[in-house]
Amino acid sequence: MPHRRIITPALLLSISATAFAAEHVAKSPWSLEIETGVGYDSNAYLAPSEPYIDYAPATPVAVNPVTKSGIFIPVNLNTEYSGRDSNQWGAIAAYSFSGSYYPEANTENANEYNHLLKGGIEFLLSQEGKREDTVQVTPYFGVHSKTYFNRDTGDQMVSNAGTDLSDRYSYNISGVSAKFDQETVRFPYNLHVDVARLDYIEPGSTAFDSYDHDYLLMGGDIDFPLAKPTKLTVSYDHYTRSYDEWRARDLSGNYVAGTARKYVYNKYGASIRQKLNNDFVVYLDYYITDRKDEYVGYYDYIKSSYGLRAIYDKDKLRIKAKALWWQRDYDNAFAFDDPSQADMSYKSAEYSIKGDYDLTKHHGLWTELKSIDQQSTDQRYEYNRYRAMVGWRWEK
Repeated sequence: MPHRRIITPALLLSISATAFAAEHVAKSPWSLEIETGVGYDSNAYLAPSEPYIDYAPATPVAVNPVTKSGIFIPVNLNTEYSGRDSNQWGAIAAYSFSGSYYPEANTENANEYNHLLKGGIEFLLSQEGKREDTVQVTPYFGVHSKTYFNRDTGDQMVSNAGTDLSDRYSYNISGVSAKFDQETVRFPYNLHVDVARLDYIEPGSTAFDSYDHDYLLMGGDIDFPLAKPTKLTVSYDHYTRSYDEWRARDLSGNYVAGTARKYVYNKYGASIRQKLNNDFVVYLDYYITDRKDEYVGYYDYIKSSYGLRAIYDKDKLRIKAKALWWQRDYDNAFAFDDPSQADMSYKSAEYSIKGDYDLTKHHGLWTELKSIDQQSTDQRYEYNRYRAMVGWRWEK
């Protein structure tokens, strides 16, 4: 069985104590928000929608997936301190936790948690009214906990030789991010850099490649006010993932000894915001991501994403709705990594809507519905899922 992590509030309390010790001004530099509730998950393990033939083994196997559903408890916590001790610079500290806890035995392997702690400095370069030019430098550390499970059954993954693989998708991340925001110009823009190291929990056998890798991102975006209610945002990100020892594949889908994967991504985006009135805003989004597999290109892909977002915010009521459609096509990879199968391809339709109502200054109620329908030429990764949630929120 994998080691179960115990979540404690000690780190959060220390940050809170520091924030409370700070001298209060008209607007407190410290904030805290907690959101929790109860939900229903129709497909906790992302089981494929239909029976299929698995062509990945040397001898193809007929698979009849079992969909498991049940209740879960969503939890989100965010606390942040952001205050300037002078006119030029200020300290930043934040801790966030997000997770989904499945209390029933048949779905407990779907538990997932994320911790993120960061702290840094913000420098004020110039200011015109409410618009500011700033530089932020923020080191951070995080923990991601997720069970590697069999999608067809929900069981924890174990190798043919009996090696426990259930912690294989859990990792620690440490890094530093830097961002330059310039708001005082006609076309506001920002530039950002993120450097990180991801260290995964290793299986108890040297027969498995490590997923440990370095991550580097550089990018930026710029806003073009087209009219008073309309704004266009154009963005670009270049990022890489360089693995220590996860072997690459050749153009026949076979692992190649002595190699290590490196993926290079170029992501282009455009988003149009239209403010219909003081209460209602809509966004149209488009992104395209070009990934290159630096070995021989087996895992090259192009991903196109289209989205529509709407936000209604009036008095005590807020409603956020989102629709996202995306498709990812691989030029060289095969479904099941079998050259006799079709080219690998994925497409998905995702929808969500969330309503939030303020009961008092600090308390509120919320409800949310999410759905996803993913299709693929590799039937192991086809599934339908919806999650319905209702809960309570407290903030200060």
